Amino acid sequence: MTTATPNIAPRGALAESDQKRLALGYFQDAWAEAVHDGIDGDCLAQTALFLAFDTFLGPVYLGSGYDTAGHSAYYLFLGRTF
Repeated sequence: MTTATPNIAPRGALAESDQKRLALGYFQDAWAEAVHDGIDGDCLAQTALFLAFDTFLGPVYLGSGYDTAGHSAYYLFLGRTF
């Protein structure tokens, strides 16, 4: 009896332009699905930025977010969680 072995060879790395095109495709699919489900497009148009650093004081997290209505949020987290 023989069994087929799965192809476990690693895939070749994609070029940066192909990675960007693939990521954009995922975003477009998610947007189209949300609109199809009845979610208002203005609810989807938001931006967020998140940065994290490992410092001598512990981890530091910086974040901000914006939406189309002009709302914004900012936060800073310093130290370890317990």
